[in-house]
Amino acid sequence: MGVTVSVVSGRLLADLSRILEPLGFKTNRSRRTFTRRVDNFDQQIQAILNNYPGGGVTVEIRISIHSNEVKEIYRRIQLASRPYHVLSTDLPRIVRYYDQGSSIPSEQSWYLAHSDISLTTLLNALGTYIRDYALRYFHENSSIGRMDALLNERPRDLTIHNWLFPVRAQMGLITAKLSKRQDYPALVATYSEQMTGAVEPYKSEFELIKTELANERAV
Repeated sequence: MGVTVSVVSGRLLADLSRILEPLGFKTNRSRRTFTRRVDNFDQQIQAILNNYPGGGVTVEIRISIHSNEVKEIYRRIQLASRPYHVLSTDLPRIVRYYDQGSSIPSEQSWYLAHSDISLTTLLNALGTYIRDYALRYFHENSSIGRMDALLNERPRDLTIHNWLFPVRAQMGLITAKLSKRQDYPALVATYSEQMTGAVEPYKSEFELIKTELANERAV
């Protein structure tokens, strides 16, 4: 028997709530999100569901970490309402990152449920993956230093840790400044070069951020 977005959503939210709410996550059912605050960071799991053209439902589990220190920089340039996460990736990519050491965002980022049986199998797997991989990712990377390392160690390469490049360049620059990275001037030059062809509003935002961070009071 086939499945619908409504059926998948109901069962998925019920299963994940049982796992995550005892760990301090708050459930927003309308947005299909689970969020908790740890120190100055917000950790979020979001389920994105869509009908698959060949039948069934695709299930994307987005894993994100937001820093309030980074948000403060956006507030200063009057962009604090933007829902930008410093780290934002998908569960399958996190699994491959830990199991295979892969940081390349080229692999499939979603799962497919096409029947009641496959949905049950998928939900069991998701529970395991979230416990073993997503929670580990949150634990290891909810710090400015780790965010800086994940985003800026290879600034010219795409990365699973923030796959949308214009936003990655913004986040990379901010976390590098906050962590007092010694090669910050070189990083500014690298990202500025890469952002020359970026579309708006990302290009203008990057310039605003760069100017704000050049101010000694920025950090």
